[in-house]
Amino acid sequence: MVYQVDNIRPHFFRPPYGVVNSNIARAIKKGNYIPIGWSIRSMDTVIRDPVRLREKIKRSFHPCSDPLHDTSKITVATLSK
Repeated sequence: MVYQVDNIRPHFFRPPYGVVNSNIARAIKKGNYIPIGWSIRSMDTVIRDPVRLREKIKRSFHPCSDPLHDTSKITVATLSK
């Protein structure tokens, strides 16, 4: 857990796939988290060309956007250009 590493308790929770079912809703409430989603569908799991992906994101991006997966190699390639 983040708290065990740096003594900071997270307040936000992004549900996997953006889906909140009754179990996840209970966990969010019990943990007093604020659920967040995303405002852009980057398609970074499908688009393999960093230039094409960057252009797609730029068309819709705004502050507080969360368009990319943090475990994707294409993310590094896209952001490093």
